[in-house]
Order: sequence, then structure tokens, then C-alpha cells
Amino acid sequence: MERRDLIMDEIEQLGQILEAIISRYFGMKSKPYTSVNESIAIANVAFLSKANLDVDQLLKTPINRLANYFDKSRFTSRQLEIIADYIADIGKEKLLLNAIDSQQNIQTSIEIYRIVDVLSENYSLKRAQKVSHLKWLLADLL
Repeated sequence: MERRDLIMDEIEQLGQILEAIISRYFGMKSKPYTSVNESIAIANVAFLSKANLDVDQLLKTPINRLANYFDKSRFTSRQLEIIADYIADIGKEKLLLNAIDSQQNIQTSIEIYRIVDVLSENYSLKRAQKVSHLKWLLADLL
């Protein structure tokens, strides 16, 4: 029982850490003196040091292996959705900068949203709208 409580506390803490990283990222991104690339780099370092998630490695993972990548992780479906939101935003920002890797970011976030659908066993209209918008952006890229 105590072990389960400890694990639940750890999961809650991880969720709070992810929320804080995302909050900080969006806050930095909105400041005129911080570049988008700098905001992304700072957030990626925070993900690695605080949540043990290497975003750069995640983005290099082939789409068909993402489920395996997260299968061994301790992330909940809500936490994965936060990660997908972040990666989707990076993809949109890079799209505005005409970055080559924006397509990979968008595809990765779409796949993570799909994984969230499977894990949560719930359909979310909001999540479906996010995926629809990302697919539209992706079609525009191709």
C-alpha cells in the first residue's frame, strides 16, 4: 500500500514538473527578447533534467517505434498529451521559421496523440481537433 502511494506521488510530481516546463516554455516564447530556438533549447534541457525525457532523442525515434518508446515509460496519458502539445507547438514554430524538421515534429506529435487515445481509452474531441489541425498543416507541407 505504501509503495503504491509512493508511486502515485511520483506520478503526480512528474505531472507538475511537465506542467511547469510547458508553462515556462510558453512564457519565454512570448517574450520579445527570447528567440523561439532559445525557448525550445531551455525547455528541452528542463525535460531532460527534470523529467528524464530527451526530446531530441524522442524526435529521432521512428514514428512506428514511438509506442515502444513510451511503453516502458512512466508517463500517464495526460502527461503524454502535454508532451505531444509541446512537440506540436515546436513543429508549428519551426514551420513559421521554414525549418526542415517541422514535419518530423508534427508527425511525432500526431503519433503521440494516437498513443494517448489508446492509453486513455477515451475519445477527446479537443485532441481530435488538434490532430486534425496538425494533419492539415502536414498536408500543406507536402
